[in-house]
Amino acid sequence: MNKKDIYLTFDVDWAKDKEILKVWDMLRPFNIKSTWFMTHQSDALKKLSEHTLVETGIHPNLNIGSTQCSKWDQILNKIFHRPPTLEIVMKYLLRLYPQAKVYRTHAEYFSHYLNKDMAVKYKMKINSSICLFGVKNITPFLTRYGNDLIMNTYYCWSDDSELTNKVWDEPFVDYNKILKNNNLLILDFHPKHIANDKRVSAFLEYIISSNEYDCKYLSNLCYYGFPPRTK
Repeated sequence: MNKKDIYLTFDVDWAKDKEILKVWDMLRPFNIKSTWFMTHQSDALKKLSEHTLVETGIHPNLNIGSTQCSKWDQILNKIFHRPPTLEIVMKYLLRLYPQAKVYRTHAEYFSHYLNKDMAVKYKMKINSSICLFGVKNITPFLTRYGNDLIMNTYYCWSDDSELTNKVWDEPFVDYNKILKNNNLLILDFHPKHIANDKRVSAFLEYIISSNEYDCKYLSNLCYYGFPPRTK
């Protein structure tokens, strides 16, 4: 039986180490490959970022109140009620995770100019910042900025969107609708939801214990100038 490719991605969102490790303990026994978008550093995240089953991405928070900058910058940003600059946030994140080549912005903060800077200044190779919740037939596409290319990969499902859009007396996730009816399965989970909502953890458990899906790194979608990870 041919397995269907699936891309499990995780937005760390400042989760506690115990929440992160709960997810890791679910994935590791099945040798599941996954892509993690890091917001900060901790003992658990350092462990994951060094493991061959984990592709390390970054999760820039460019909104007011961001902590991805120095304490002094946080104080100034609070006084002037302003967000941090992209330069400051990227300096913070790439100091922690210099190997990162994939990014997803926090809260879907996005623009053409941001994507250009990510590709040209910071040499990001994949952007996965936008959720097209419930949209079928999503196709990755390349954007060229001079000599720099970046692959744009929308994701079709997020536990955040599911929690927001569903009313409590409806089924939480229509597994068949999500997994069978989408041609590109990029799913977005958050450790805090997996750890604290049994419906989210049950959906993830269903995927990783199934023999129908081949879990891959997000970079496997990239077919130019950035060799896909194979181990």
